[in-house]
Amino acid sequence: MKVGILTFHNTTNYGATLQAYALMQVIQSQGHEVELIDYRPYRVGLAYLKHLYVNKCFRFRYSISNTVKSWKMRQFLLSRMGLSKLKFYRKTSLDSWNPDYDVVVCGSDEIWELGKVIESIPLGTDFCLSYFFDFISNPKTRKVSYAPSCGPTKTFGNHREQVSQLLKNFHAISVRDAHSLKLLSEEYGIQATKVLDPTFLADFKDITASVPIQQKYILVYGALSGDEQNYVKAVADKEGLEIISIGYPCQVADVNRVDIGPEEWLGYYAQASYVFTSFYHGTIFSIIFNKPFTTFSRSTTGDNKSKKVQDLLKDLDLEDRLLNVNRITSPQPQLNLELNFDTSKLQQMIGKSNAYLSQALSA
Repeated sequence: MKVGILTFHNTTNYGATLQAYALMQVIQSQGHEVELIDYRPYRVGLAYLKHLYVNKCFRFRYSISNTVKSWKMRQFLLSRMGLSKLKFYRKTSLDSWNPDYDVVVCGSDEIWELGKVIESIPLGTDFCLSYFFDFISNPKTRKVSYAPSCGPTKTFGNHREQVSQLLKNFHAISVRDAHSLKLLSEEYGIQATKVLDPTFLADFKDITASVPIQQKYILVYGALSGDEQNYVKAVADKEGLEIISIGYPCQVADVNRVDIGPEEWLGYYAQASYVFTSFYHGTIFSIIFNKPFTTFSRSTTGDNKSKKVQDLLKDLDLEDRLLNVNRITSPQPQLNLELNFDTSKLQQMIGKSNAYLSQALSA
């Protein structure tokens, strides 16, 4: 069958890029012809440019590195992922399109996060409704969701009825996290299937680069606070390890590699001795590469980033990997090098996710 995927693929975010790559690889491995629907709303592009160059003076110092990173991400997209022949920068052009897909899949990532879409960027309701396939009018085309997230959205509010009507046209609905599961149940009475992020289902061995690092090192991935950086520095000094930060600059790092593409990013993960991260996909790839890790949790009440990480770690009995530096009482920070968890539970979840996707595509 011919399958079209709609997600956040045109981005400089490693996690978003690799989840799109992963879902494509997994569906291809099931024998389907797959392409990413090349929808790249121009306002989203502007938001990523602002994030790279404008937000903080510290980032401006890395403007050349960010430019290289952006170019490498683009090359990865063009060389590793099949895109639809047509590009769409506006919803109006997407709405007038009549694709010939047998199945369309939306996901993964926070494509159903209405609050972010409407208020923060803002993009308007037209954009977000595209990710509910409002532009697919052929009744023979199966509509499937794979692991989208509603992010911190508490209600679809004024868009509730529109979203309700669009979801009724889906043949199979899954989500990535417990909050999204609860929201769809409370707002629409939909009992969705909770599945893993597609990165857990894919094999990255063929695209993982070998990085020229001989010594053992602590890997940092995320925009860490001053206290978090100081904690990492104290641990590195105690253990005699270098600190390498990827994707984002870190003031206490011995090496900052902001300019890398996804293949190198994976390579630094593969060779790390320990990982400190504040990101959801930073946590996921620590688990995928079986690296001992610490995920910084900044909020005592749990912001959205912490909640989705907590949800994942709870499912895998890895909640002890979360650390809030504001709650540290020990004067001697230590690395928790024993990554002990029930891998059979993860394998069961991977099996369940693969089974859902296979059935959703072919039923």
